[in-house]
Amino acid sequence: MAEVRADAQFPEPAATGYLCYLADGLFCDLGTGCAARRGPGGACLGNESCADTAFCDYTLAGGTCVARKPADAHCVGEDECAKGYYCKSSTGAECLSALCDNSACGEGPGSQLAFICGGT
Repeated sequence: MAEVRADAQFPEPAATGYLCYLADGLFCDLGTGCAARRGPGGACLGNESCADTAFCDYTLAGGTCVARKPADAHCVGEDECAKGYYCKSSTGAECLSALCDNSACGEGPGSQLAFICGGT
């Protein structure tokens, strides 16, 4: 069996483990265990730190949760747009609806068809 060794790169394993479920509004806060996901204005290290209505903007104070962007807002990545929207870079990077509009379907996340619609 291999020996477990602690050093600066690999510190001692934690004495206690935690299961932090995003669905319960929790994330794993490094060094402290489970913590509540943060709303706009909260510090973050990644999107999992932020509530569903926010994303982690790394350009603000080393990482700050900010509100997700509405339709037609400028975006850089998928996580920036509000629920039900996606970031379409081919249109100059804007948040577009992932739902059908007038029987025409847009692309969904990952440039895949999000919904198939029937005309009326």
